[in-house]
Amino acid sequence: MNLKLSILSALFLTQFASLTPVVKAAVDVEPVRLINFFNSEKVVKVDIKMADWDKLRNAEPAGGHCSWGYIGPRYEWIAAEKVTVNGVSFDNVGTKKRSWCGSQSNSKPSLTIKFDEYEDSNKAKADAAFGIDNLVLNNSVQDKSYVRACLAYQMFRSAGVAAPRCNFVNLTVNGKNMGLYVNLQSYKKDFFKANFDKKLGNLYEIEGTNFSDWAVERLMGNLNAFKDDTSGQDIRSLISALDVAESGNWDPLFKKFNPTEFQNFWAIELMIGHWDGMVKSNNNSYAYFAEGKMRPLPWGADQVFSRNENPNGFAKNRLAQLLWNSPVYREQFRKRLWAKMDQLWNVGTLFAEIDSMVKAVSPYVTSTERSEFDRQIGVSKQFIKDRRAQLSAQFPK
Repeated sequence: MNLKLSILSALFLTQFASLTPVVKAAVDVEPVRLINFFNSEKVVKVDIKMADWDKLRNAEPAGGHCSWGYIGPRYEWIAAEKVTVNGVSFDNVGTKKRSWCGSQSNSKPSLTIKFDEYEDSNKAKADAAFGIDNLVLNNSVQDKSYVRACLAYQMFRSAGVAAPRCNFVNLTVNGKNMGLYVNLQSYKKDFFKANFDKKLGNLYEIEGTNFSDWAVERLMGNLNAFKDDTSGQDIRSLISALDVAESGNWDPLFKKFNPTEFQNFWAIELMIGHWDGMVKSNNNSYAYFAEGKMRPLPWGADQVFSRNENPNGFAKNRLAQLLWNSPVYREQFRKRLWAKMDQLWNVGTLFAEIDSMVKAVSPYVTSTERSEFDRQIGVSKQFIKDRRAQLSAQFPK
């Protein structure tokens, strides 16, 4: 081994010596009412009454359908006269359509519901009842099993990666049953206080954007600043550190992210087959910066537990590519992957998790959905049965 590789090996061994998750367990600090609200064995009942429902559902995204280069809000807020959640009613509530590409729908739109968009008093009322002040409802049109996202986020959390809580909603609008939705905890200030020891920073949504200079404008357009810093210096510093690392100096890079967190995140994306996430597609994820370090967060995990792909050469994210191209890092990642597989990939346990969610949502699956619902549950279970052998072929233990 040459001197440069020896030094690099020592650096990686130091950075990846511990398999202990570094994200603290949010279950200890998030309110019990929030944890109960997102119980994945329950279906939340949401009823919306609004005169402008047709305006909302028929809205087209600003910039156009699948407009990856567009910067700015895709949809406008529209007031609902009344929203009732598990029997608790709120007047004058903000509603907004979600999804502008693969999950876009005018017949069953995904929604964001913000209780205090127009009435400040709704915030305290919602927080007291549910531990949150908004709802993120995904129509799950790309996951006819409905259960994959919730199972995926459970996997991330079990691996020590901060991830949203998740369960299900049966939505009614103006007396019409809109069917099942996946209900997600949003990435808001309380989430970061709970998961990162009250460390607040900047959140950048990753929508087809790599960690490169060309993407800074788009990343800044998708910035939620939970601290008074909208300069973009944090994301630019990471990009500069990647530039330096590509020239051979890795030291600045390891000051800009936590290798253990990134490995855990990467391992779960690979295990669950998240082909449309950060590592493989620079998509459906967030980068959270607190105290100068980037933390990856999962999102949009609906097309998982379904597609078995050859993982070799799968890294398209710039940070992942850089690390993947190092033989030393690749070996460290292989060890981490199998540590997480041994910890979390128990077929019986995963089947039981699916079955408990199926029991909860099955009464709300329509007759027209039933056949595909059953088939997709079978697809996910087959994926779980086969995944260890498939990864073993690519990453021998």
